[in-house]
Amino acid sequence: MPEVSAIDSSIMHQTLLPLSVASVNGIVLVHLIDPDRLDLSRGFLKLSVPKDRPIDKIQQIDEWLDQNPDHASTTDFAHTAGIFHVARCGSTLLTQNVKNTGGFIALSEPGFVGKLLNRFEHMLEPEIQRKYLRATIAAWQDWSAKQNKQLLIKFNSLTGQAVSTVFSELQNAQFVFLFREPVAVLESLTRKPPAYVKNGEKARIEGALPEFEAVDQSTQAYFAARAYCEALRSFEGLIDPRLLAIEYDDLQAKFADVLRHFKFIGDANSADWDAKKNAKWKGSRQDDYKPISIDELTRFAGEQAEYIQVARGYFERFRDQYEVSGGTL
Repeated sequence: MPEVSAIDSSIMHQTLLPLSVASVNGIVLVHLIDPDRLDLSRGFLKLSVPKDRPIDKIQQIDEWLDQNPDHASTTDFAHTAGIFHVARCGSTLLTQNVKNTGGFIALSEPGFVGKLLNRFEHMLEPEIQRKYLRATIAAWQDWSAKQNKQLLIKFNSLTGQAVSTVFSELQNAQFVFLFREPVAVLESLTRKPPAYVKNGEKARIEGALPEFEAVDQSTQAYFAARAYCEALRSFEGLIDPRLLAIEYDDLQAKFADVLRHFKFIGDANSADWDAKKNAKWKGSRQDDYKPISIDELTRFAGEQAEYIQVARGYFERFRDQYEVSGGTL
């Protein structure tokens, strides 16, 4: 299959980086973009893409790798950091604050990472899948280094189920796992449900969660609670010095610890923390963050008590493990 591009002649000498990947008739294509055209101030990478020309080039991924052998051979990801989380727990806020130090290029939930870890897992041989993952992240790490910055990736909340793959393939990278008490998380997931909650998708992790056997398993609250519990379960017992666990309530107080864990080159203690602005802003202008009222959270907790009880058990067990370990699991 030939390259698909409408503007090859104008971008031949530009740096093009992976934006997404797609499969067409069993062939994996990589969508490339000039990173200088991205608005990386936005909370999510998909919001950073210009509407007028969202892709600069589409190419078979193997051909792209042949043209970029350094990416294909990269094994050291010491200049990459990653944020795992349970969803709706302040991970975008953390990402924005880390980025605002000026020391990081931040990719928030990049499509190519999510697809290579989840959607393509049954289509590609494991080693091929991992090669593509390493190479696409290596391309961004290399470009970030040329900007004298580290690469920061905020993974989506379902990626925690593939944490073993990420840890094995991104050697020397540093990671944070952000978690939060369940009421605020589940309230948000049911008020503004993502696809895996709205469409009632079964979680991908194998093995039932017996604590949910006695509850209605057809509601959005159930799918939200199950995803929350599985995110925590993915990190239970994971012992690795590259991983720092942080609870949402401790974010501001331990922000400097996060930066030091990420091997931030600047003065971590002098880095500012800002929680006033909406980190997930989608309009043309960033607005102030408006938290849900205590009354609304209390009402939700009463209505969904059976799901919250199960989720709280997972939360407390994980928090106890985190406190005993001092945050490094």
